[in-house]
Amino acid sequence: MAMATGPMNLWDLGLLDAWRTVLSRVRFSGEWNPGWRAGTLRSPRPADPEAVLRGRRRRTLILHGAEDLVFPVEVAHRLHAAVPHSELALVADAGHAAHVERRSEWVGRLRRFLR
Repeated sequence: MAMATGPMNLWDLGLLDAWRTVLSRVRFSGEWNPGWRAGTLRSPRPADPEAVLRGRRRRTLILHGAEDLVFPVEVAHRLHAAVPHSELALVADAGHAAHVERRSEWVGRLRRFLR
């Protein structure tokens, strides 16, 4: 699945071979598949992510690829509007794997936020 979704995760398809090279070194297990197929796998996503983040009452960084095809940028804008203590940082020319496509910018924004 990770290999197949590369074109959806990357905005810069020129990085697709590098993406596949990295993934080829990952040792994936299918241990979660039976639960997923049976519908018993617990979702990592809370039912109401906006409420969870509002309830934390902490500074929150929403770091998002501006060209994300998996979670469109409108989702990031909506989350930012719903969480008063949030900061929205969009990574230009990057998709869902912005941390791969624009690593320096991604890490830089994260470091600035953590300071």
